[in-house]
Amino acid sequence: EKVVVLDTPQDASILNNWELATPMPDVSPVDPDAKHVVRTMGVVPYDVQIGARIMSDLTQQAPQTPPPSQTLVDEAFVAQCPMVIFANSVSIRAPRCGSSLGEWADPSTGRPIIRWKDNSKGGLNFGVDSVVTGNGS
Repeated sequence: EKVVVLDTPQDASILNNWELATPMPDVSPVDPDAKHVVRTMGVVPYDVQIGARIMSDLTQQAPQTPPPSQTLVDEAFVAQCPMVIFANSVSIRAPRCGSSLGEWADPSTGRPIIRWKDNSKGGLNFGVDSVVTGNGS
């Protein structure tokens, strides 16, 4: 089988002629029993091949794992940020004797919602009760 290659040194002038460098349609005979078939191979310049490979490496690839669901993201966000929920009123109480923690409490149940203490800089630090780290932590 004969292959005609258009990037030989002798045919360099043909590559500069865009009319001749455009690949022609396949001219192989329809008859499968034909003994002589000429196939023309289109040539892509090296700079185009290099550019295509560079651009392929720079394009964004599909992630290895699918992105997390919105529910999972919401749960992770809420876990880092405690939510304080109370009804129409809240009872703010000063620290009791022997305690440095005041509290915001639900007036109907008396349950502490959030605890606070003086930060010695003219402000307050707020904390919630935790089984692991204690009250107001």
